Amino acid sequence: MAAVRRETSPSSERRALRDVREPGPLEVAPEVRAALARLLALEGRVATLEGREAKPIDPRPTLSLEAVDTLEDFLRARIADDALALFAARAATFDQFSLAHVGSRSERAWDMGLGKGRIVLGVHGKHLVCIARRPDPGFALRVTLFDPEDRTESDGGSLASWLERVVDGVMGEILSAGASDDDDGADVDVTAVDLDLDLALDEGPRDWQPHLERTLVLPDKTRETSGRRVHHPRFGIGVVLRSLPESDKLEIDFGGEHGVKVLVSKYVQEVE
Repeated sequence: MAAVRRETSPSSERRALRDVREPGPLEVAPEVRAALARLLALEGRVATLEGREAKPIDPRPTLSLEAVDTLEDFLRARIADDALALFAARAATFDQFSLAHVGSRSERAWDMGLGKGRIVLGVHGKHLVCIARRPDPGFALRVTLFDPEDRTESDGGSLASWLERVVDGVMGEILSAGASDDDDGADVDVTAVDLDLDLALDEGPRDWQPHLERTLVLPDKTRETSGRRVHHPRFGIGVVLRSLPESDKLEIDFGGEHGVKVLVSKYVQEVE
């Protein structure tokens, strides 16, 4: 009897290249968790010092399993959990880091000369912060810094050490601002600020643990689908025109060169 060849979809072939993810805690290196927790504590203390309301630290931040799965399908690679923790933290310092933009930012960086063995996590200062597309699981995750102006790439060290330098930089900026205010005659006790920030670093939540969870957002039958803004890793931001009857597909207008596409709803993420 002749063997029957089983046809597989491109999506299932891509999934075969990596492990299938399940909901649950991310496996984050302790030093990366500690650095992110200290950064969040520091940002909260800075907000208090500046007279703003400090955002509560969520000890169990989550990322959408479907969003991660869609991006990994697009990249044909599994993203390191340490890197996903950075997105889950949602630190104000990393407001230019978005899971939804990793695909499009990486494509633009590849066009500028970044090797396709790297992906872009986000923007910090003048640099694109990158990691290996398929990092060696036996070693600490490392970052490289790509300068889009001169199109050069430099070693940023391990993700944990880079995060510690970012924390040091945030502290330095706050202390410099305090010193400047003091020079101007303002009533600022720089020593007290210094001690306060040190305390914030020591008080980083030790139980901080990011998770993946299922968050099927689309299609949502409880409210109107058309007009909602969504993001796709390759096509960018689009507007939903309609939900196709008796299916889980959406007709989306991405505008420009991409135009109107019909996509399975799980491959897009709703944009607030």
